[in-house]
Amino acid sequence: NPEAKSGDWESDQKTFIRFATADGHLDITDFQPEGKKRMTPEEFFRGNKL
Repeated sequence: NPEAKSGDWESDQKTFIRFATADGHLDITDFQPEGKKRMTPEEFFRGNKL
């Protein structure tokens, strides 16, 4: 999204979360919270909100 400002985000809530940065964007395709197992964005959104 060319109009996105740094910190804006979008997601399909299944395969990615995309954060806008000053230089473009950063796609997150998996997470691993400290002390927990790795999870997909879909698993993350089941128990968390951004």
